[in-house]
Amino acid sequence: MPKIKVSGFDKYGHFIFHFVFTMLWGYYAWLKQHSLTYKKLAAIVVVSIFYGILIEFLQETCTQTRQADPLDVLANFIGAMTAFLVLVFLNKRKKI
Repeated sequence: MPKIKVSGFDKYGHFIFHFVFTMLWGYYAWLKQHSLTYKKLAAIVVVSIFYGILIEFLQETCTQTRQADPLDVLANFIGAMTAFLVLVFLNKRKKI
C-alpha cells in the first residue's frame, strides 16, 4: 500500500485530543456542580495546555526518536480554547 503523506496531519490529532479532553472534563465538572464558572473552566484549559507542553518536553528529553514541536503545542492550545468557547456558549444556554 502506498503511504499518503498529509502535511501537518498530526496537528489535527493534537487539536482533537485537547478539544475532547477539555470538553469531557468540562462536562464532568458541569455534571457535578450543574454550572461552570470561568475560573473552573480556565483551570481545566490551563491543565490541558500544560499537559501538552509536558508531553512535548518529555518527547524532546526522554526519547531519541521523537522531537518537540512548537506547532503541536499551538494545536493543543487551539483545541483546548475551542472547547473553552463551546463550553462557555453551552453553559450560558444551560444546555450542557
